[in-house]
Amino acid sequence: MVIMGYGVSGSASYSKSKVNADYASVNEQSGIFAGEDGYQINDHTDLKGGLITSTQKSEDDGKNRFTTGTLTFEDLANHAEYKGEAIGLGVSGSVAGDNPNQNSRIYTVNQSGMSSTMGYGKDSDKQYATTHSGINTANITIRDNEKQQQITGISAEEAKRAVKADVTTDNYAEHSGSLKNNFDKDKVQSEIDLQVKVTQEFDSNRKALRAEINKAADEKRQKAEDIRRENYIDGKNGYNTAESLALDKSADKLEKVAFYTDLALGGLYGIGDSTALTYVTGSAVANPAIRAGTRPRQFWFEKCDGDSLYCSNRNYDDTADRKIYDKNGQEIDTKDPNYTGMVEIGDKRQISDLNEIEPNKVTGSIVTTNDGILNPRNDALKNGIKQQKWEVDKEGILLIYNPPTGNSISELLYAAYDKTNDLLGGRLPLTSAQKANLELNQYAESKGYKIDSNNHSRGGLTRSVSDKYSVRHNLPLPYNNVQFFGSAANVDDYTNYMNEYGRKDFNISATTHYTDFVGRTPLVALRSKHIVGGNEPTGGVEDKWFLYSHSSYFAEKPTPYLVNEHGFYMDKNGDLIKDNSGNPIKMTEENKLEYSTKVPNPYLDDFEQKWIKGQTHNKVSGDNPSLPVPVRTKKQQGER
Repeated sequence: MVIMGYGVSGSASYSKSKVNADYASVNEQSGIFAGEDGYQINDHTDLKGGLITSTQKSEDDGKNRFTTGTLTFEDLANHAEYKGEAIGLGVSGSVAGDNPNQNSRIYTVNQSGMSSTMGYGKDSDKQYATTHSGINTANITIRDNEKQQQITGISAEEAKRAVKADVTTDNYAEHSGSLKNNFDKDKVQSEIDLQVKVTQEFDSNRKALRAEINKAADEKRQKAEDIRRENYIDGKNGYNTAESLALDKSADKLEKVAFYTDLALGGLYGIGDSTALTYVTGSAVANPAIRAGTRPRQFWFEKCDGDSLYCSNRNYDDTADRKIYDKNGQEIDTKDPNYTGMVEIGDKRQISDLNEIEPNKVTGSIVTTNDGILNPRNDALKNGIKQQKWEVDKEGILLIYNPPTGNSISELLYAAYDKTNDLLGGRLPLTSAQKANLELNQYAESKGYKIDSNNHSRGGLTRSVSDKYSVRHNLPLPYNNVQFFGSAANVDDYTNYMNEYGRKDFNISATTHYTDFVGRTPLVALRSKHIVGGNEPTGGVEDKWFLYSHSSYFAEKPTPYLVNEHGFYMDKNGDLIKDNSGNPIKMTEENKLEYSTKVPNPYLDDFEQKWIKGQTHNKVSGDNPSLPVPVRTKKQQGER
């Protein structure tokens, strides 16, 4: 195994400003300004912002007379405007580290030690006015009406009415439309520089607050992990306690607070300016994705012995936590300080040492799962259990956990990054989950173990990116089987890539429901493999639009009844069914039919509604069309 370290420190700043001014105005209106003797004008007259006027007395005394062959006139537009913008960027800090592993401290906030701030300033002003052409007398004669109509499009009478102005030599200055040029470059530059300084300080404070909240979340996660590492049950550690679960839950809430606070403060920062708003919104959305992608890797191992709710800690509707029962059907108070047993449904524990990982006794290989988008750990494990046969689940599966970002927007950004990296063949920096896959592959290779890799949703991208990276760097791919469930990666591309580089010495299979919005999407315009998985459907109901099927992949058809891991009947909330005497009812061959009717399994209905009760295609898997089917290479498709 090669461990690479790196280190760099320093600071940098950048600033840029731009100020533009534009001024065009009539300073003093030109024209003919007659006294009390009035004016008399002949021939063609062309006024461009010009004025022919006199005193009001001369007009009242009838001394003004304007005669011309033809008359043209137009107004002049005056404007005075300026616009200044400035941006200031500052980056400082240090980077030091290596691949984050299980023993890394969970301080993803400021993990690189880098900090950056941005300030933005702008100032502008606009003034507009018009200098009108005009003649202040009603005694106007335009001799050539035909030519006047020809050159102006209006008659002589219309022109006379339009050019008449009530402006005299006494008041022409106030009607001139002249604008004063008040632009002061130094003053404008000073104003926007001040704005840059203030907004950069605001940005620094915003990020500092976000960092403090995230630091508190990381401290809680670290404490929870420390508790698990010291919590042994039957000689093995990594088990949650009531306290560690509460700490993880609190950390999740803090990360949401950090995101929405950051987003709200960013909105204040960027009010009135789309550039600044884009910057802070992008920063707020990207931060949770970066944190999720760089968090120290986690391996989780789970055994699940036939629990019909797939050993989920939550009820079927995901609205409440399930109760914990012992093997006699008695409820356990997991918050009792004297209780030292498991506090979760199923045998779940975090793996600290890779040497604890061994092949599954049923498959003879390490059975792994890469989780999908928006999956908290409980859902990631539940889907992993659901996608394996019960005999395999009983011996245990290994989750290579890719934690969610805490909000849908950042989650989509994270997935988009993975999608881009997949299309580029793993040439961008790998996420912690992708590095964890490489680490596990190297461990398995060193032990002579094989891996059965199962990949759901975004987990398909995790698998594809890490494997394409491995191909380019000649790293081991010790697989027996690689399976994709509603994969965000294009499975045909993955298969052909492995085959092209001579690395397809393992089985590849996939399942994609017709309406799976990640694996395929029923919306034709969005079905491109460059947006979602773009995979060919392998089965499922076709005639129900927008049917949610993304989490409905089952290795075994669900039973008609619900039982917990100890074989007691339960309802969809995980509460045990009791007889008239208040005793929990154990499943037997004789009462299966009765309780299939009394308390039906909602997962069976989910399975039938999405895979059976409607049109299906490629139904090559008997009574379970949700099972993965082999993926053919281009060559195999051509041979067929």
